[in-house]
Amino acid sequence: MKEESSKSAVEELIADVEAYIDEWFHGNPAFGLLRGVRWRPLTDAYETENEYRIRMSIPGMKTEDIRVVLEQGYVRVSGVRRERCSDKRRYFKMEIPAGAFERRIRVPDSVRAEEISVEYADGLLQIRLPKTAPLDVSIEMP
Repeated sequence: MKEESSKSAVEELIADVEAYIDEWFHGNPAFGLLRGVRWRPLTDAYETENEYRIRMSIPGMKTEDIRVVLEQGYVRVSGVRRERCSDKRRYFKMEIPAGAFERRIRVPDSVRAEEISVEYADGLLQIRLPKTAPLDVSIEMP
C-alpha cells in the first residue's frame, strides 16, 4: 500500500485558488473585490401547523445591529456585523463575513402581524409569525 505524500506548495496553491473560484461563483464569499458586495446569512424558512418560522444564522452580532421589518408580504432582515480590526492584523484566511447584509423572505398574507415574535440567542435569529384562522370554512346546511 502506497503512503499518501503531503501536498507540494504548488498543489496547495492550486487547491486554494480553486476553492476561492468556487466560493466566488457558487458560494457566499466573505468579502468581495467590488464595493457594496454583501454577505447572505444562511436562512431556513418553514411552516408548522400554527405558524411560519424563519431561522437565520448570524453569530457574533449585537441585537442593536439587527433590524427585522414586515412589509408588503416580506420579512426583511438587515444588519451589520462589525469586524474589530487593527492595523496590526494581517489575514491569511478570512471566512467569517463582516459588513452589511440583507435578506428578504416572502411570507403568506395569513399572518397575525401583531403577534410576531423575534428572538436572538446563541447566534440564531428566530422569527415566529403566527397564522390567522383558515379562510376556508365548511358550513353545514340545516
